Amino acid sequence: QARRVDTQEDFVAALTSEIDIILADYRLPEWTGADAIGEVKRAGFDIPLIIVSGTIGEENAAAVMKQGASDYLLKDRLARLGPTVGHALEERRLRHERVAMAEALARAEARYRSIFERAREGILQMTPTGVILAANPALARLLGYASLEQFRREVPSFLACHADEARLEKMQQGLQAAGFVEGFELPLHRRDGAVIWVSVNLQIVEERGGEPRYEGTLEDISDRKRAEEALRQSEERYRLLFENNPLPMWVYEIGSLRFLAVNESTVLHYGFSRAEFLGMTIKQIRPEEDIPALLKLVAGDRSAGPASSEWRHRRKDGSIIHAEVISRPIEFNGHAGRLVVASDITEKKLLEQRFLQAQRLESIGMLAAGIAHDLNNVLAPIV
Repeated sequence: QARRVDTQEDFVAALTSEIDIILADYRLPEWTGADAIGEVKRAGFDIPLIIVSGTIGEENAAAVMKQGASDYLLKDRLARLGPTVGHALEERRLRHERVAMAEALARAEARYRSIFERAREGILQMTPTGVILAANPALARLLGYASLEQFRREVPSFLACHADEARLEKMQQGLQAAGFVEGFELPLHRRDGAVIWVSVNLQIVEERGGEPRYEGTLEDISDRKRAEEALRQSEERYRLLFENNPLPMWVYEIGSLRFLAVNESTVLHYGFSRAEFLGMTIKQIRPEEDIPALLKLVAGDRSAGPASSEWRHRRKDGSIIHAEVISRPIEFNGHAGRLVVASDITEKKLLEQRFLQAQRLESIGMLAAGIAHDLNNVLAPIV
């Protein structure tokens, strides 16, 4: 679809972004092809313009090409018009693609720059010797610097200033062996001297003809490390109290009744080894006749709170002891269980039995004395 215009006013009025190409003579009534090139530029359109003339001359042709014409064509060589138009349109297509790619790249760079600048984790790029090539503000804040500029100014070598040498060497060995490290925990020194723990993700990036570099992220895990240390200390205190308690203690699973843990006093008092206990259930330390009562008890409310009771227990040698048992619910390694503290009251039970027997003998003696006294009162007058 073609449209012809003769005057400069009609040309300006006809310009739209939907035009694919413009063919213009070099010499026009009261204006020129060069004027047409200027109008296209002023309109802001990227439309290829080809000068078609019979008298343009090489000097004028060079001038219009410099002004922005896509090409020029002599009227006695119009056989080249098709290829010339095709070439001009292809150049425009490629030009638009380059512009679109440049804009997309600029948007992507802006997007990634925003992510880089706003990330909560520290991001860095450095040489294997620790010289910082790039870093984000989060890394500066992580290490106690007021600004990224201060960090860059004061820390020419990141590794020498901040990293623990022994663990740093281990991390670098892992990097060299695999080309990356993930979740490597490393202590770092802040600017104020405080030590923090970070989780490091780094990889080696090889550039053709250039020095390899390290790229990655650092995440502050100091709170997690403190929580882990507190948990470890808590577990150590529990283990100390559990293992060194003079009373037998154990944990059993509510569902299966199997032993989950026993302390040393339980092993010594009952005669079974720790390995044997961990392969047993609490039924196996009860006399056979007491098991129905035990099953009835545990079949009740399994979420019950602390409880106290007396049971007969069986040792490995078959002897029976009396135990006062105190238990309470506990979560143990993901199992619902009960923590039990047992106190051997066998001697106490024997003493109670002897005391009751003595009380009975004392009552019999008092009864006999009373009878003798009554008989004496009757027989005295007879005598």
